[in-house]
Amino acid sequence: MRAGWRVVLVASTLLAGLPQVLAQDLSAEEMAERLAPTTAASRSLSSAQTMDEGTARLIDSLTGLSRGLTVVERQKLAPVLANPDLPQLDLTIEFEFNSAEITPEATLVLVRLGTALTQENLTKSVFVLAGHTDAKGSPDYNQALSERRANSVKDFLVAAFNISPNSLISVGFGEEQLKNTLDPEAAENRRVTVVNVAH
Repeated sequence: MRAGWRVVLVASTLLAGLPQVLAQDLSAEEMAERLAPTTAASRSLSSAQTMDEGTARLIDSLTGLSRGLTVVERQKLAPVLANPDLPQLDLTIEFEFNSAEITPEATLVLVRLGTALTQENLTKSVFVLAGHTDAKGSPDYNQALSERRANSVKDFLVAAFNISPNSLISVGFGEEQLKNTLDPEAAENRRVTVVNVAH
């Protein structure tokens, strides 16, 4: 085996053993960087000028809502959020058990998120805050819980950072989009995804 290959294999082995940097562990600056427009996103669904007309109308119709999204609105929004080119973060936000009350640990994460969202290059963006649960409990219960938790995150960001409610769309997907499908009750399924859908 050549020396160069040995170096690559050793480096790969060492890197594989390192803990993965989770989105909730990022600094505010790193979160802002991850949520900033990218070249790929600019060619995709990043603004009313470049996204298709139907998607632009959907995003416009969902901004500033004082009610939860309907099933039809949620179904239309899901494929937009699935676009891998859109800047996004997958955050583990801790809540009290069976509650939408934000824990002190989650507050630390949300303070960094709020600081990120108030960066100058993100102030004109529209973000979707998508709540997800694990598969414990009934689908209807999980759907309602995910909506309440997404709303709690939105309310915190609006109150603590004076972010315009028109810049934040909260939606719950319950257990529909499990991150770990092999373990539906895994903690990693309980999360909030932040997606920059328009900037």
